Amino acid sequence: MPHNFKFCPYCGGELRGDFRFCPYCGASLEITKATREITKSDNTIRTEPKIEPEKVLKPQTVAEPEGFQKRFSLSYIPAGRVTSKEKKLNIYVSGVNKNLVFDGSKGTKFGKLRLDEALRLFEKLPKSYPRPLSKNDNPIQFEVDHCLHIGLASIEELRYRIVAIISSEHIYAGSIVFTILENASYNEAVEAIKRYYREGNEFLKNAYKAKERHLEEKETSEGKYLLKIPGVFIRYDTEVYMSSALYLVKEGLKFYAHDGNYLYMEMPEDLPYFAREGIQKIKFNKKYTEMEVTYRDDNGRKKTFKYVFLMPEEGRRYYRVLSSEFPGKVKVGGGWFG
Repeated sequence: MPHNFKFCPYCGGELRGDFRFCPYCGASLEITKATREITKSDNTIRTEPKIEPEKVLKPQTVAEPEGFQKRFSLSYIPAGRVTSKEKKLNIYVSGVNKNLVFDGSKGTKFGKLRLDEALRLFEKLPKSYPRPLSKNDNPIQFEVDHCLHIGLASIEELRYRIVAIISSEHIYAGSIVFTILENASYNEAVEAIKRYYREGNEFLKNAYKAKERHLEEKETSEGKYLLKIPGVFIRYDTEVYMSSALYLVKEGLKFYAHDGNYLYMEMPEDLPYFAREGIQKIKFNKKYTEMEVTYRDDNGRKKTFKYVFLMPEEGRRYYRVLSSEFPGKVKVGGGWFG
């Protein structure tokens, strides 16, 4: 069924056509699938019902369905530092009214809640849809602090899509949008809420890095590329800054530019590339957090671009791999390149 979105409910990219899949992040835009994330309207009227306090929270434990298999799980994400101070975070739920009954509405704002209050609210939400979603329905989505989004799928009961939005450490990269778990269980959704409350943005940053490493391991084993480098592409001649990904392949360095935010995704097909024979020099800074690439284009003109890593702790690994692939052309220089 055609959608009526102006922006992708997954990544926020502007949709200028009747696409079946988002041209930015590749997510399905079919109305019958309710795993899409809600795009909020500033004009929405939201009520703030009171959440009755309870002394002890005993969240519901739901058994996993038979045959359920996980590829990437929360156990892949390293533990972050746990904050001792009790937090209150903003909670917003789309698709339900203030009585937590599904109505396909733009949603209800519940204000700032403690962890026990948030878990109790999540437990009370519908765990399946009473009817197929129409094109005007908003799916049920539990949003924590505008950063953690947990959407209820319509295909199966108790399946969730957990999406995160975090700010990049690099000023020009905007936000990083990625799916933590595509087909999560109820218990995994509860665990993600707990970890975000306890570990904060460190949980989301660790989740992003674990997802990138997991995807790179998968795609390199499939022979798609030798190395993936997420980062910010900077052109000296035009002062263009683009969140992007570089892929080391046999032809050279393939390049994919993201429109605005960095979108975690599998490697697209038919990408342009900087030819291997045209790459003249690759210079890393001393902290291995960025590199400068000098190359010759198809017309023989020498050009240079800078590339700042979104995962700077991986810089030394990038250096080792590129040094082996471009012998004699990879060096370590100074700080920021001018």
